[in-house]
Amino acid sequence: MPFLRETPRSLRAYFIVVGILGLLNGLSSSFDDDVTDPLETVHAGLVALFGMCFLLAGLTLPRVLKRGSAGWILKMLVASIVFVAARALLGFVLFRSPLALAGGALPLLVTLYLLQQVRRLAREARPVAPVFD
Repeated sequence: MPFLRETPRSLRAYFIVVGILGLLNGLSSSFDDDVTDPLETVHAGLVALFGMCFLLAGLTLPRVLKRGSAGWILKMLVASIVFVAARALLGFVLFRSPLALAGGALPLLVTLYLLQQVRRLAREARPVAPVFD
């Protein structure tokens, strides 16, 4: 679908905004005095870690695409997909709440979309090797 084609600039902005929000969310949750459960602390740390990764991906995206080294961003997005899916399933199993699954659906779909767009941009930015006869 041509109307859903992200540009490097729009993806960069998304990665930076989501990275900052995730980092702030993870850090504020990890320093919250009400958090005593170790699982919540690990969750907050992972959210902060993914926030830093998204921020770094946004800051380096143009260079990474030019160099053809977007592999680490793709791996980070796959890890993010696994994290979001595991968090939704764990919330469903622990709390028997269908809202946990529904709450994980949108971030999962958005991250899958980002994965597809970064793959496309990396493929398009790859230099074409000259053909010699």
